[in-house]
Amino acid sequence: MRICRISRIFKIKLFYFNEFYSVYLAYEVELTNEEGETLDILPLNSEEFVVVWRAETQEWVPVAEQTASILKRLPENIAKEVLDFACFLSLKHHLGNRQIHFQVSG
Repeated sequence: MRICRISRIFKIKLFYFNEFYSVYLAYEVELTNEEGETLDILPLNSEEFVVVWRAETQEWVPVAEQTASILKRLPENIAKEVLDFACFLSLKHHLGNRQIHFQVSG
């Protein structure tokens, strides 16, 4: 396994000429080793990664924003499963160690 780091991310525009002319916003990620030598440059589109750090403000992206960026890319049925699980975790957190038993009426 080789250790590499992301040294730079470039925003690029890709142009496709097929039946339709289209501009596609993408990114190039430069991977370097510890000496700063470029190991690879990978093209990525915005659906293939989650932004966790904002270089322009020198701040971490809040977890809620990171989560939302992932959720909006998921199919509706999968997003509902994530929501159900988040509701479960929220309830568990707010109830703490209290022993509460739920009874389902039917």
